[in-house]
Amino acid sequence: MTTTPRRSNESGRPAARRTSLGAEDREPSASVTLDRIAGPDGRLSLLDDAGQIVQVAGAPVTESLRYMLARLRLGDHNEFPDRLGLTSAISGEGVTFITRALALVLTTDVAKRVCLVDLNWWTPSDWPGRDVPGVAEVVRDGLPLEQALHLTGNPGLHVLPAGTTTVAERPAVARCDELAKMLDELNEEFEHVLLDLPAVHATSEALTLAENCPSLALVVGQNVTPESEIKSALEEVDGVPLLGVILNRSYSKIPRFLRNRIPGA
Repeated sequence: MTTTPRRSNESGRPAARRTSLGAEDREPSASVTLDRIAGPDGRLSLLDDAGQIVQVAGAPVTESLRYMLARLRLGDHNEFPDRLGLTSAISGEGVTFITRALALVLTTDVAKRVCLVDLNWWTPSDWPGRDVPGVAEVVRDGLPLEQALHLTGNPGLHVLPAGTTTVAERPAVARCDELAKMLDELNEEFEHVLLDLPAVHATSEALTLAENCPSLALVVGQNVTPESEIKSALEEVDGVPLLGVILNRSYSKIPRFLRNRIPGA
């Protein structure tokens, strides 16, 4: 697959870029952007294709994710999965934030090529825009994948927005063969594909979308979700291999039943 990611024009609307992904100028210059991406304290910044900051993942977050990756390689002797879905028990636990932070660690620390895929049509990300073509237009309307991919200002990192769907369309889009084919195509192009999934208890389609993931991670916002909701979510996704639980905003005591699920805890 040769894809041509999109850039945004001055009006904020996406415009197709005709340069092949295989071309040397498909990525931002690492020497120019690295000082804006990686802070001296370990924080990492996600940049848009114009070099503006979209999100900053603080040092505690990036350090935790780095430790998780090191544990997988050294402690469990496993490689990070080619495709990982990230979800939560309920909405508002920071799945999008953690998914982006994980992508930043992979692209910045180990120079992996990563694609962030937003599959949460219920609460899609505001960036690169809720009204731009994305997954829905690719699998439902036959839009070429290269016309939906977006470049970022981070070398190796691309984004595929959720696109626009009606409530009635979502079950069919979540179950369609075209979605599975699109994800396979992305895995041929990128070393890692990270799927930003809806919360398990937000919609029944969350479990359907999780079936596209060889591995899952459950994001838990400490002091946000009742333990009963977390336990229920873990039971719901029991059929998919669980990479572990990723704690977001973890400043309080970790419940015992979660500790055994956290890589490295």
